[in-house]
Amino acid sequence: EVFDALMKGAGAEAREVLEKFRDDHAFDPEKILATELHIALDDNFLPVECPGIDGRVAEYEGTLDLVMLHSVTEAEICDWKSYYQIIDADTFQSKFYPLLLMCLNPSLERVTFVLEFIRYGVSRNVEYTRKDVPRLKELAQRERIRQRKLHELAASDERDLKVSPGRHCTWCPLL
Repeated sequence: EVFDALMKGAGAEAREVLEKFRDDHAFDPEKILATELHIALDDNFLPVECPGIDGRVAEYEGTLDLVMLHSVTEAEICDWKSYYQIIDADTFQSKFYPLLLMCLNPSLERVTFVLEFIRYGVSRNVEYTRKDVPRLKELAQRERIRQRKLHELAASDERDLKVSPGRHCTWCPLL
């Protein structure tokens, strides 16, 4: 019924994706922790409850499509994509979202990140454990520094930005 309601005003392409999704997915409500879970962490990777309101700044933020808890120590993040291309789960997002979740919930020892390509009914996944957290934090810090430098360069009068087209353009902070 929910899918039928969603499809009423949907275009042909959206309808195709929704039909495939309905046929390929079932969820155990007892395992669902949250949908569209927004996580904000400060520069020490500690949770920030209300960024900006209590004076604390969120240095790292993300919104996870679906988080399922399989046990007190194991979780799964599902991230749905409607891309025309199927990619491996080795993106920055596939590393960053498990980091966010493990920082939010210290009892988690293992997080699986699943890219669900709903157009094709195909998924790719990667798993991280608590021992990966230091490496994932270093990656997040390095990328945050790079992102800040790009924004500073874009805002400066010296806009000698080099363009490097590729698959990464979708997530370019210069758009």
